[in-house]
Order: sequence, then structure tokens, then C-alpha cells
Amino acid sequence: MRNCLYRETTIVRTIFVYNPKSGSALSKNELVKLTNQADVTIDVWLPINDKFTTKLAKLVAQPIRVLAYGGDGTISSVAGQLVDTESILVPLPGGTLNHFSKDLGIPQDIETALFQLRSWKPQKIDIASVNDRYFINNSSIGVYARSLETRDQLAGKIAKWPAAVWATVKELIRFRTYKIKFDTTWHRTPLMFVGNNHYSLSSGRLGVRSNVSSGKISMYIAKASSRSAMIGVGLGIISGKRTDLIEHKSTEETVQFKSNRVTVSVDGEKIRMNTPLIYRIHAGALRVLMPKQ
Repeated sequence: MRNCLYRETTIVRTIFVYNPKSGSALSKNELVKLTNQADVTIDVWLPINDKFTTKLAKLVAQPIRVLAYGGDGTISSVAGQLVDTESILVPLPGGTLNHFSKDLGIPQDIETALFQLRSWKPQKIDIASVNDRYFINNSSIGVYARSLETRDQLAGKIAKWPAAVWATVKELIRFRTYKIKFDTTWHRTPLMFVGNNHYSLSSGRLGVRSNVSSGKISMYIAKASSRSAMIGVGLGIISGKRTDLIEHKSTEETVQFKSNRVTVSVDGEKIRMNTPLIYRIHAGALRVLMPKQ
């Protein structure tokens, strides 16, 4: 008997989303072989291309299961289509960065994950948004957001991780601050980070979430007016002495800028957005099949 993932009479189709252009991911033929071995029936194989979001939007008109195979960017693009629907997201690791699937306790080996699907349970978790763009992990402005531009320029020339490190160093050398206003107060900062739920800043668990259902966004603003001060903020996070970092939690926050447009990082993708930036948490708006926590 085929693995139907979980018993739900209204859900009858299973979609498998994959990126055929990813050099590090498994091919469709390899994925077909693995799903067959795990006894998972796939009704539609949906490659990520220019018409991907349009096709998926039509499919979610009826409740479906969506196995999303890829990194955070791939899963984020799928998740945004499933918000406030009866469809179920099934995140499967397959990219360079798999923070979301790790935070959900999903095995980081695709074969293991597929074989364990029958024991996973549907759960409602939070997803966040900035203006009209959903994100599963985080959004930011400043050093990280701008470093993505340099990283993309180096794409194909050097490996992704060295490119990311060099891009960050380059942005620290350039160093730029933003004047932002939230919670009635103006701040000058080189970095604002907004997370879907709370990100740990503790040594050994830096950047890890233990909960994706708290119903809150978490904001972190670096109080630094120079490169050395920004490095100090980083060292303070590592040491646990975060005197130069503002932490704030809420369900919705409007961030104002002096400029009309700003480059924003949204789950690792850079986007030019109009200001102000309006961040919201959408509590329990995303259905996910995952190991029970």
C-alpha cells in the first residue's frame, strides 16, 4: 500500500516541487527512484521555472500536499503560495542552506526524510511577511542584504560559501548605516535583522530556532556607528555579552526610513522595496508535515 503521508480524505494529490537547474541537487530521475523506494506516490512533478508560481497557484485551489525539495529559497517560494490554504507543505532538504528544515527537526538526508514521512504529523506553524512578501526564516537590511549583491556577482567564479564570506567582508569595509524608526524611536544602524519567531543568540546555538509557533516576530538592531563597533557587536553575540544589540518582539512592526526605497534580504534573496517596511507574523497560517516536536 502506498504511503499517503497522513490520513485526510480531502487531500488527494501530492505535488513534488524541484529545481532542475540546481547543480548540487538530485535529478528528477534520481528523485523518482527515491520516492518509489520510499513508497511515496507523486501525482505531479513541478519544476521551478518562470511559470512555476502560476502553476502552483492553480494547483492549491484544491487541498494538496507539496513536497518541496531544495534549500531555503525554494521552500520559501513554495510556502508563500500555501499561506492560509488547506494545502500541506512537506519541506525536504536539498540546497546549500537548509535552516528551515533543520529548525523543524527534519533529517538532512533526503532518503531518510522520505522513508520517515509516514510518521510525520501535520502541524500549523507561523510564517512572517515584509510588505507583501512572505518569509519562512528571516529578513534584513544593511550589511547582509547588500552582501548578497556581491555574492551574486561572484556566482560561478568561486564556491558559494567563500563568495558569501568575501561579500560580507567587503560590505564591512564599505560600511554604511541606515536611519530607521520603529516603536516611536529613531535609530542609526548598519544592520537590522527580523526573524520569523525567536533566533537564539546563545553560544553553540547561534541562529537556531527552537520554536516556530510563538506568534511573534523578533527584531535585532545593531547599535554601531563604525566598522570596529560592528565587529564588537559580532564578538558580543559570540561571547553572550550583547550590550550593543537591541532585541524586540511583536506581532507587527512598521519600520520607517529616510529613503523611499531600500534593498531588503528576504530568505536570502535581495529585493528593492518601498518604505516603510511593514513586518507581520501570520500565526499558524502555514500547514506543514513534520516530525512531531
